[in-house]
Amino acid sequence: MSIDNKKKSTGQTIYEDLQEKIISGEYAAGTNLPSERDLVGALGVSRSAVREALQRLAQSKLVTINHGGGTRVNDYKETAGLDLLNKLFTHKNLNFDLHIFRSLMEMRSAMAVDAARLAASRRSETQKIALQQKLDEMKQAESSTQLQQRTIEFWDLIITASENIAYQLSMNTLKENYSYFERFGKNFSVKNYKFVHYEQLAQAIINKQVTKAEHAAKTVVDRDAKQLVNVLELTEKLTDIPTHN
Repeated sequence: MSIDNKKKSTGQTIYEDLQEKIISGEYAAGTNLPSERDLVGALGVSRSAVREALQRLAQSKLVTINHGGGTRVNDYKETAGLDLLNKLFTHKNLNFDLHIFRSLMEMRSAMAVDAARLAASRRSETQKIALQQKLDEMKQAESSTQLQQRTIEFWDLIITASENIAYQLSMNTLKENYSYFERFGKNFSVKNYKFVHYEQLAQAIINKQVTKAEHAAKTVVDRDAKQLVNVLELTEKLTDIPTHN
């Protein structure tokens, strides 16, 4: 049986162990997990701890529990929610996947463009002032790391001004992965960075010009995504990107 032969103290650790094996494909979609009895015996834990872990897997849509028919592994790409993205990026046996990153960038682009459109029609006077201040801070950034952080804060303001809770929660997921990609952004030059499109975006939202805000946001996210993907592709060719720990 493909189970680590060591004791697990809680349902949480069992859940994490099984989740890793499902994501890596060790437990393939369409197959059944080992029975509760087999898991209890292999891990040296209580049946209640195993049941807790299986219930959590079911809640995450990674498995389907069929009483009397075993626990079937789902294809997580068809059943899981957005929260699994973070696990894919930190999965200990999953090397960096440019496809996953591109998927995130595409989601970010679509969300950012619509959020800018909504923000242009819904922003408050306070948010108007904050957006201009954040743009000024971006221009004054002294390092690429500082610029990246202030850019994220700029988008945070737009997402908040959109008053779309789904976008806000999705943005939280994207930001959790920021620290991993931060080092690639160091290839950007602050001196040569052009803010004209960010200025157009900020002014469109400030002036409540919905169509202009939408177009400016698309220009910004398409440009930034293309630059970062180019950097990542070059990095992939020059060196192996390390596995997440």
